[in-house]
Amino acid sequence: RGCGKTMLLRALDFHARAASKNGEAVPDVIERLKTDNYVGLFVSCMSLLTIPGRSETPAPLERLFCAYAIETIRAVRHLQELDRTVVVPNYHYGIAEVLEINMEIAIDENAWHSDYDLERFLLKINVSLKDPDFNCTLKTSPADAFVALGQAVRNCTPLWNNARVFFLLDDVSTRFIREDLIKTIFSVLLVQSHGGAFKLTTEAQTLEMALYSPGLVEKARVGRDYDVFDLGAEVYEKTKLRPKTSKLFVEEILERRAQYYPNHPNDSPREI
Repeated sequence: RGCGKTMLLRALDFHARAASKNGEAVPDVIERLKTDNYVGLFVSCMSLLTIPGRSETPAPLERLFCAYAIETIRAVRHLQELDRTVVVPNYHYGIAEVLEINMEIAIDENAWHSDYDLERFLLKINVSLKDPDFNCTLKTSPADAFVALGQAVRNCTPLWNNARVFFLLDDVSTRFIREDLIKTIFSVLLVQSHGGAFKLTTEAQTLEMALYSPGLVEKARVGRDYDVFDLGAEVYEKTKLRPKTSKLFVEEILERRAQYYPNHPNDSPREI
């Protein structure tokens, strides 16, 4: 805990990639996005918090599906703010169609009018899904549903036509959700597709739980069903095993963060 997993995942998010660096003009940002060859959509498991007094978390996969559809709209809107000409007109139609095909849901007629209307509709659905009596389930397997959503994302703009879609899911751990739900999320969302995949952050002790393959038949295997990047071990290597450079490593992180904090003193982190 505290090694920077969320910061790492946030750095892959489209909004971070689309932010203008010092001295960059809009064409520079667009060109950089072209060469990324991926688009990251960030969602936190805080949105799946176990509801106090209830033994189950209602519709977790459906809520994730809606959450990533909402993040898709927001990412495309950010791209429109940079250059409206690179976005397909009425791109939100494709997102709405994927929702209707993969969920037991009838898109409200008003939601087709604009991406803002579709976003408002999805926000209401996401709230309603917290009620166990609200019937709105996935009609297809979660893997198929997210592969279809990934294709809808790629169809929103020529910039993403050949890009991989990474569904970034943060903190799949007992900090927010129950153990049995963690097993389900990890196992079901091991999506194997050339068009993209899930990138999930968790803690080492959570990863040691019995994770199953997508078919939920046998235990998942590292290298076959998923890959692991141990950020904690990498940070430990930097800060503990290299005492001469560890202070510089931490100082550089603090300096970068200070750039986005307007009230930071003029003194350097080292001086402070």
